[in-house]
Formats: sequence, C-alpha cells, structure tokens
Amino acid sequence: MQGSDEWLEARKGLLNASTAAAAAGMRGAYSSRAECWRQYMGQKMKVNSHMVFGSEHEEDARHDGEIAISALSFPTGLFIHREHDWLGASPDGEFLQLGLHEIKCRNSEPYSAISPQHMAQIQVQLACADYDQCIFQSWTPIRQRIWLVPRSAGYWKWLLPLLEEFWQYVINQQPPPTVRPRRIAPIDIQSEIIYEG
Repeated sequence: MQGSDEWLEARKGLLNASTAAAAAGMRGAYSSRAECWRQYMGQKMKVNSHMVFGSEHEEDARHDGEIAISALSFPTGLFIHREHDWLGASPDGEFLQLGLHEIKCRNSEPYSAISPQHMAQIQVQLACADYDQCIFQSWTPIRQRIWLVPRSAGYWKWLLPLLEEFWQYVINQQPPPTVRPRRIAPIDIQSEIIYEG
C-alpha cells in the first residue's frame, strides 16, 4: 500500500515513475536532471504545500472520480517492470476493466492539459503495470477534469533509453551532464477528456 513502511522500503533502489521526466531531462519536469540525481544519491526531497494538499485529499478525489465515471478505483501497490527491474511505479489506483488511475489534487483550477511531467509518469506506470490505458484525474474541491490516456509504444521507445542512461549515472554515482535545452517528447499522445464538471 502506498505510504506504508513496506512500500517505502520496496521503492529503494528503483527509478520511480514520478521522477521519469526529470530523469530524462525533459522540459516541464518538476526538477532538473541534476536535482533528480541528487535525490537518488540520498538528498531528501523537500515536501511542499502542494504535496501535503494532495496527500490530504487523494481519497476525496478518488471518491469523486468513481462517481464521475461510474466505476470503482482500487488502491494498488508497487509495480516493477518485468524486463527492467530497476524501474518501478505506484499508481494511485486501478479501475477494473478501464485501466490505471492517477490522481493530481489542486486547490485552484483543474489542469487544462496533461503536462510533460505527468505524461512521462503515466507512460512509465503503464509500462511497469503492463496496462493499455490510464485514467488521469485532475481534481479540485470544486471541479475536476478526467482524461483517458493510452499507452504509447513510440513514446516508450523514446523515453526508455533516456531513463536507462540516467540510471547508469545513479549506479556509477556520477553526476549526469546538464541537458540544454531540455528535451521535448517527439510523440504527441492523443488523450481524450472523458469528464469535466
């Protein structure tokens, strides 16, 4: 279960889906590749107000998402990629018959589009869990927007070598070179908004 001691222990030694965009040196990532590397070297991640808000409201969002699409979302554990056992993902849940469930809580407006940061996270989750699609939910206490995001073989073919390269820097304890300009994914994944309200 996410957040448990067992879950935290299992994530050690894995490149996690939530850091994929930063690890790949992508434009739109929450942090730089160098900052991401320092976290894997043991530097503690700073907890900000957005992260606290998300943790406090995730179950509210899950409930609202279930009502919006008339399906139940069940929490998941940690998925480790079958071929690349250094790569892991912990989606916020799964809708049986529909796909994975990733929740982002905000206290203002729902996202108007899926950011590069979140798309990289979703595609790693889908690869690790071997699912074909993900329900991406941007939630606020007043409104929400929900997308259906398909798995993209082309995106994965582009992303995986960048993650492998980054992970070698972690293994070798060698700082990665700065990526300038930051990378932009060459694949435009056609996601569908399935709920707004």
